[in-house]
Amino acid sequence: MTPAQNSRGHLLYYFLLNETLILCNSANLTSAIKKVDMSIIVWYTDHVLSKSDHSEQHQPVLLSIVKHISMFTQHDLLNQWIERAASQSECEEMIIYELIENSLCPTSTLPIYVLHSSADRIDQLLKCVRTPGAIKYVNNFLLIAESLANSDQAQKYLFRSNFYLILQSWLNDLSSDTDQSTAITVRILHLLLEIGSSRYFKDA
Repeated sequence: MTPAQNSRGHLLYYFLLNETLILCNSANLTSAIKKVDMSIIVWYTDHVLSKSDHSEQHQPVLLSIVKHISMFTQHDLLNQWIERAASQSECEEMIIYELIENSLCPTSTLPIYVLHSSADRIDQLLKCVRTPGAIKYVNNFLLIAESLANSDQAQKYLFRSNFYLILQSWLNDLSSDTDQSTAITVRILHLLLEIGSSRYFKDA
């Protein structure tokens, strides 16, 4: 019986899984990492997000597991976490942003997310980045947006949305935040120029 099927969850299993993934990664056993059942990871994530007893001690374990499997997975992990962030009106839990950060991989999860982009998914992404805590992870969301903008298929959904308003609000927020790099401001301005010159933006 898998942890997702057992009502008690076998939570200790995830501590063992984390240690196993660390060993597999160091030994370059990618085939073993690819065999991890995504349903048990999603179940564990929802358990941690539910703020049940001792969920805080599971947060670093979950983040570590996600980081190790993201490099080799063929599953759309980013969309899983973005959906959950979008469904929370305030999204005060920083772990949801950390899940997105730990799942970002330029050779696996990011291309998969871009490949499956749609108007509905862009809408979910915008709900996610509008949440109060998102500005602290602006670098991650810019990376996602830049990848969408570089895809002929995906950019039409992004550029037809009101994402430019979010970029403008980020510029305002960053102007009073000296901790953020000026490189991020340059990236935001570049995206705004891309959107403004796009035929999709003009047709919106």
